[in-house]
Amino acid sequence: MRTILIAAILSLVMSATSLAQTKPKVFIAPTQDGFANFITSALIENKVPIEITVDESNAAYVIVSSGIVKGQNRWYDTVFGAEKDRNQGSMKIIRVSDRVVVWGSSTGDNSFWFHGLKNMGQAKVANRLARKLKRDLPNIMSPDENKTAESDNKNNVSEILEKETGVLSSKPIQETKKPVVNAKNYNEGGYYAFNRKEYSNAEASYRTAIEAEPNNAVYHSNLAAALNAQGKFEEAEKAIELAVSLAPNNPIYKKNLETVRSNKNAGTFYILKPTF
Repeated sequence: MRTILIAAILSLVMSATSLAQTKPKVFIAPTQDGFANFITSALIENKVPIEITVDESNAAYVIVSSGIVKGQNRWYDTVFGAEKDRNQGSMKIIRVSDRVVVWGSSTGDNSFWFHGLKNMGQAKVANRLARKLKRDLPNIMSPDENKTAESDNKNNVSEILEKETGVLSSKPIQETKKPVVNAKNYNEGGYYAFNRKEYSNAEASYRTAIEAEPNNAVYHSNLAAALNAQGKFEEAEKAIELAVSLAPNNPIYKKNLETVRSNKNAGTFYILKPTF
């Protein structure tokens, strides 16, 4: 009897493990506005049970997303309820095998109470979309779709990308045309990653923002904050020195430079704060 019970438990564990490992494979179509990066992060952070692949030939589904930045809300928007969403975004899922749209949703970043004071940008929009997908996913996506033949898969995905984004494949974006990077979005993403203490992710976001706008002192200062938080004081010093050289009259950057040098030379460890 005991042997049978142990065997039954092992069988259940193995079945659960098998189910956990079998997830629908999803390719996230790149976007020129950078919103796809927020979608990717949100799907991972919300533990949506999918397998994100960077190779479109392995994908059973394609996620196509779009984000719109409408601008800053004013105090009177908050009071009178006009233009509630500073950012809006949409996402749809296309099944590769038959190119059918199986799910779609859109949302904004407003909150019910004092929404004008609680806007968190595209990161919040992406998180809301990810939570909606997690709720609906069992009814719309199946790991059985992973069995699609690889050659046909790539052709189908290429056609989907061409129709939805104007690009034949994900790879030519890197090979023939450098995507337009919205530096503000990456700076904003770095800010929220920093506040979550994901300092390496914040560093990566700030570096991308700097690549797009190398003469923006704010981005160099924020990069210094992320590097400093990781104990990379020499790199942080170089970054904040660049910020000072770009904005020599900014007292905050000069103070931050002193702080980084103190951390580097005196063994102190003071945290710098990034800004928008």
